[in-house]
Parts: sequence; C-alpha cells; structure tokens
Amino acid sequence: MRQDLLFCLFLVVFSLSGCDNSTRAPSETNWAEAGFDKTGTYFKVAAPNAAHGPTRLVYVPVYSRLFLAKASFWEMAASLSIRNTDPDQTLIVHEINYIDTAGDVIEHYLETPHQLDPMATATLTLPQWDERGGTGANFLVRWSGESGINTPIIEAVMAGTRGTQSFSFVRAGQEVNE
Repeated sequence: MRQDLLFCLFLVVFSLSGCDNSTRAPSETNWAEAGFDKTGTYFKVAAPNAAHGPTRLVYVPVYSRLFLAKASFWEMAASLSIRNTDPDQTLIVHEINYIDTAGDVIEHYLETPHQLDPMATATLTLPQWDERGGTGANFLVRWSGESGINTPIIEAVMAGTRGTQSFSFVRAGQEVNE
C-alpha cells in the first residue's frame, strides 16, 4: 500500500514538472527575446545613401496554430528566413511585419531599413508558445536591391512537438502587388 502511494506521488510530481503555463509574447524592442539574431554584422542598419531600386513585397504564410480535430490545436514554432541569393549585391530589407489571422499587424520588426550582405541569411524565430498569429498568420517582407539583383528566397519553416510526436514543413513566400 505504501509503495502504491509513493508511486502515485512520484507520478503526480513527475507530471507537473513538465508543465509550462507561460503565455508571454516577445517585446517589440527586445530583439533577442523576439528571436531575431542581431549579433551578426551581415544584417545591419542600411546606410542612408544605400543604393536600391523599387521595393517589392513578399507574402509569407505562417501556421503558428494548426487545427487537428475535435477543437484541438497544435502550436507551432515558426522561423522566417530571408536569404540573399546574390553573390555580389547587398539586399535592403525595408519592413518585416507579422500579421494575425484577422489581418491586423501584430508586430513591426524593423524601425529602419536593414541591409543583408551577399549570400547572407537573416532569420526571425517565433517560439512554439507564441499563439498571437493564429491559424492564418503571415509575414509581409518589403525588400529592394540594385538593378539585376537575384530574387531572395523568403520562406517560413514551421515545427512543432507534442510528447513524442513532431512534424515540420516549409512555406515559400509569394511576391504580391503593393
């Protein structure tokens, strides 16, 4: 009887030790908390005289919550990846906006244009617990470059785990009219 009681107590303590009820959202001004790597010198504030042509807008779908069944959702971590595919030219990123299912801007990630060095990648990561975007979230990325620059690859990678199950997938961005 005593062994059964100790075993049940162990199960309760073990079960509760993995609970995380945090629902905090990243701060607009804290880059590290928002998941944006600002430590590298390859993605920095663009010089005011940085040469660039007309801007282009890319829509990137993000699935921060997936509907499973019977009103059950699976939260997903999402990483926005902006890859400068040009070996010689700098890419200018003017805006990165995170938009929720209702079409409202949740967060503006850049206050000033940033330049992305040739062949470099900028990544912004939303943690799995960040449910602000909902099932139809997206990023809008406005970029430009000098005439003839290669089109960047802008995509989102979603990944989620629950217990011993996990899955991930990638969605490519699509250029849209401004």
